[in-house]
Amino acid sequence: MSTIQIYKVFDMLDVDGSGKIDFDEFYLLACILVSLKDKEEKQFIYRHSRTVFELLDEDGSQSISASEFSAFGFLFNFHGDAVHQIFKDFDISGDQELDYKEFKMFAMACIDRQNDIDRRKRDKLERSRRQREEKQGRKEVKRLKKIDSSRNWNSLRDVTCNIL
Repeated sequence: MSTIQIYKVFDMLDVDGSGKIDFDEFYLLACILVSLKDKEEKQFIYRHSRTVFELLDEDGSQSISASEFSAFGFLFNFHGDAVHQIFKDFDISGDQELDYKEFKMFAMACIDRQNDIDRRKRDKLERSRRQREEKQGRKEVKRLKKIDSSRNWNSLRDVTCNIL
């Protein structure tokens, strides 16, 4: 996170504007930072969707504007045009704001997307493992054929020598 992003998060959590955050606010900040570090931000958003929604709704309008959403897109690990596209995709009502239901759909879609990404990673690792095993198996077959061929040659040589 950049310094500017850290200040934005601090200001968002400093609900009373005192320049200090209480323990609950600090705990939430710590959870957000840990979830970003562990690449679990989407799980965090889903599990705490109401809290996250209220934090992003800086003006208390019960909706999140495009500017509020893009200002904190980095919390979801979304950057640049992706933030605007995602906002458009989930602004079902077309009012240029996300209400809680739209935000909850966004949170669920994030989880679905993350699950898809995780599944693809597991599938890729499994394919890679199988390919390695197949390659090792082919090498072993070649090695055994070589040994077998060598044994056959030695047997033939021994038989020939015995005949002579």
